[in-house]
Amino acid sequence: MTITLLHTLVREAIYLSSDPNTWLTIIRPSADGTCASVNSTGRTSVTFGVDMRTGCTIRESQCRELQKTVFNTLLGDQPTHVASFGNSDVNSVGDWVKILNIEPGNEARQSNGQCQDMRLGLHIEVLYANFGFLANPQPRIVGVRYIYDDAQDIQYQCTGAQCQPGGSSPEQQVEVVTSVGFVDVSEKPAAQVKPRPTFEAKTSSDFFFPFF
Repeated sequence: MTITLLHTLVREAIYLSSDPNTWLTIIRPSADGTCASVNSTGRTSVTFGVDMRTGCTIRESQCRELQKTVFNTLLGDQPTHVASFGNSDVNSVGDWVKILNIEPGNEARQSNGQCQDMRLGLHIEVLYANFGFLANPQPRIVGVRYIYDDAQDIQYQCTGAQCQPGGSSPEQQVEVVTSVGFVDVSEKPAAQVKPRPTFEAKTSSDFFFPFF
């Protein structure tokens, strides 16, 4: 019996949409301060080197649904990778940085008129370093991570007809915030100077012959 081994070459690539609004984005408030649509058209693109902070409000009646809506609003399309350089090739997976996102579970619960253990903020930390010649360094993104705000309790603010006996569950309005910060982790550059060349002068033994 003859056994034939087949070697399969698997190539990986990064899927990159042609729509920049689906890339790394943060929330954008609408005219009345509420959060715009969760889809990409209602968000602001992150620009390299530009620190930003935005906020908007969300209304929901149930704590768990509120937390779910908050997470969806904070994360948007949830990209998984970021290009190291502005011209990174999608076929070169090594030129892309995986986003570190340890998403906390939805532990929100309602008790005594409160939404407890709510997480309402997200900070995107982008680490970059300069590479290349000292006179013309090239920035390169080396790490991206999501940092969620600490859990907090939200007291229900009940107003209007919903607070009357027999009314529906009151809606809770909360503010959610996203921010982006760029951190330079470059090592201190060191100028390397070539040593001065040594010159060894060698003359023949009769070089001074006419003078002696």
